[in-house]
Amino acid sequence: MAQRDLTHLSAFLDQLRPLIPEPAAAQFNLLNILQVSSREVPICRLLAALMEPNGAHGLGVFPMQQFLTDILGQSCPPEDFDYAYLELEDHTDANRRVDIALYTRGGKQVFPIEVKIWAEDQDQQLCDYYHYYEHLGHALPAGICYLTPYGTCPSQKSIGDLRPDQIRQISFQRDITRWLNAIIQKADEQQNFRTADTARQFQEVIRSMTDTNTERITDTLFPESNPMENISILNYLYQNRDSILRSFQLRYLQMALYPLPEGIEVRVLNGAEDPNRIMDVLRDGEIIAGIYIETNLYLQVEDSYAILDADSSNNPSRWRYLYRRSSQSPICLKRPWANTPPLSDQGDDRICNLKALCDAIVPIELFCSPAANDKQ
Repeated sequence: MAQRDLTHLSAFLDQLRPLIPEPAAAQFNLLNILQVSSREVPICRLLAALMEPNGAHGLGVFPMQQFLTDILGQSCPPEDFDYAYLELEDHTDANRRVDIALYTRGGKQVFPIEVKIWAEDQDQQLCDYYHYYEHLGHALPAGICYLTPYGTCPSQKSIGDLRPDQIRQISFQRDITRWLNAIIQKADEQQNFRTADTARQFQEVIRSMTDTNTERITDTLFPESNPMENISILNYLYQNRDSILRSFQLRYLQMALYPLPEGIEVRVLNGAEDPNRIMDVLRDGEIIAGIYIETNLYLQVEDSYAILDADSSNNPSRWRYLYRRSSQSPICLKRPWANTPPLSDQGDDRICNLKALCDAIVPIELFCSPAANDKQ
């Protein structure tokens, strides 16, 4: 790249850096794994499961009551919930389905909830829903509830002839998050930890859904005034992505491996013979192993050597994962964005088992039978 392009790239990265959140502690969130934040059907099922008066959440009518009183501002005496129930994908006479319908007073009043994450409104959608329940004789104290990530207004084509007071705009970001706080508090009080944890994971999904940084990053990448401004930089990064990744892998290893054990050296390879082998490991000038990156980072000994397990002299192996000092989990250097911390956060967190592995590498002829363990 020309010097002018490098200057532009540096300024470009300075713009992006504040928009990218700091890496948080890794948390196993099943809802995020299932990408619930972008899929309306599972998120509606989750909402319905938490609102169901007789649901497995174990909180009884509390979640539904809390939603109606705190989020919709309804006055709901306890007797309203004696025969309360919930319908998921409630059918209407226009062959449409309301996402969630909460029925109280034995079905005499209804609180329909239409959930929109990224899908567009349909013609006359909210209007048809309202008049359907009205025609059946149900009271609609809060009108039609329109639930979106930020509480946005429905489109006019969906509103039809409805008045503003017949539509209640609610948001995941503000309202559902507050409702989940109440559920978490109630569940914790009852030591119902599974329900509390599910609600917390739901809140993490909502934070992911309502994160505005992605849009801001896109605006930085493709500014409205000149969408082509950064194309040359993006094209360069894309075309050189393999060499850029390789450079990162090497710099990471050079920082994480040193200081090396006494008598041990590592030698960087060009990947011509085996693209997965990134370094040779030498002991007293002789190659005894290689450091490889497939999915994770591991050490594999040469054919004439084996790694002796610490617990058994009869169980030699050909390979072992390399670990960081703070964790016994493998390092994913093939996809470093998965679980590899930024270099600046490494500190003294070196790869701690290299010395132990090198000390355990012995000539294979010391064993009666060759090592038979293959890398999994």
